[in-house]
Amino acid sequence: MSVLVTMTSGAYGCTTPVEIRKAADNSLVGSVSMCSSAAFLEPATLPATDSYVVVVNPTGATTGTATVALYDVTDVTTSIAINGSTVSVALTTPGQNARLPFTGTAGQQVSSAVTMTSGNFGCIWLLQIRKTSDNSLVGSASSCGSSVALGPLTLPSSTSYTLVIDAGGSSTGTANVTLTAP
Repeated sequence: MSVLVTMTSGAYGCTTPVEIRKAADNSLVGSVSMCSSAAFLEPATLPATDSYVVVVNPTGATTGTATVALYDVTDVTTSIAINGSTVSVALTTPGQNARLPFTGTAGQQVSSAVTMTSGNFGCIWLLQIRKTSDNSLVGSASSCGSSVALGPLTLPSSTSYTLVIDAGGSSTGTANVTLTAP
C-alpha cells in the first residue's frame, strides 16, 4: 500500500509523520516525514490480512486540512527481449514500478532506453538492470526528464535479469522501453 497526503490548507510542520499502522496493536508498517505541502509513503507490504490505519500526526501546534489517498500497489510485470520489439509500460498507480524480465548471456553487452509518451515519472526516476536471482544491481541510470538511457553494460553471467523502472514519488505515466545489444 502507498499513501499520498496533500495539504489543502494550513501547514503541518516539517517533521509530521505519515504512517501505516496495524490497528490491533499499533505496530508500525511504514512511515515518512511530511516536510512540504505533500508527502508520499512508498509502497509498504502489509504483513497479514488485518485492519490497518493511516496516521497523520501534525507536530506541535500546527493545524491544517489535508486529503489522504491510499493505493493498493501492484508492480507491472511484462517481459522484454534483447533486440525485440519496443514495450509500452503504463504506471497508473502512485508507487508502482515496472519489472521487465529478460535472459542474457555472460559477456553480452546491453543498452536500454526509456522515453515517456504521456505523464511523467517525476524527478528523480530510475532505470536499473538487476540479476533476478539475488536482485544485485548490474547498472543504473536516473533522470529528471522525459527519457533516460542506460549502457552499454556487460552482463556478468548467463542468467535471468530484470529491467526495473522506478517512478519518482507518486508520479505516473506511460513510456516506451527498448533493450538492445549494440
